[in-house]
Amino acid sequence: IFATKNGTVKKTLLSEYASSRKTGLIAITLKENDELIGVRLVDRKEQLILGTHLGMSIRFSVDDVSSMGRTAQGVKGINLRSGDKVVSMDIIREDQDVLVVTEKGFGKRTDEKEFRCQARGGKGVIIQKITDKTGSVAGLRVVGEHDEIMLCTATGIMIRMLASEISKMSRNTRGVTLIKLEKDDHLASMAVVTED
Repeated sequence: IFATKNGTVKKTLLSEYASSRKTGLIAITLKENDELIGVRLVDRKEQLILGTHLGMSIRFSVDDVSSMGRTAQGVKGINLRSGDKVVSMDIIREDQDVLVVTEKGFGKRTDEKEFRCQARGGKGVIIQKITDKTGSVAGLRVVGEHDEIMLCTATGIMIRMLASEISKMSRNTRGVTLIKLEKDDHLASMAVVTED
């Protein structure tokens, strides 16, 4: 399944990509001013969560997205308000948490059960309280207690921590400081090292 910054999602059977050329294959047709933000292998029984720059999220079933050909544009995954964009997509796993991190180094874990499954294309629910102090959402990932998190800043500073070290809070809160940033730096990337 593919997700774009403008809120489009597209599901295509893996078999559509069985043959390849040196020049590559068209995987998705993007509208002007749109770009791909994530791709995941999914099962039709799974659920996705999309997170946006301005602190919204939507959880919906992969089954709500019909399979399409390689060159299709996709369908609306989330209805974005003006100035917003999708920054992350992940697969919901039962009894795990949604980790949200902001550009200014704040973060929190929220139980996946706080995000009700709804029809794709809706406005979603608040995932992060955005303030001048927290900055906008940099990303979200679904994590387990024993997963390790790596946070990287735009200037190349990286820290590692256990997911269990990050406070668990409700959706509409700002979170806690995960990394102290220099004045002109911001959180640029997050990776999860899952337990075996």
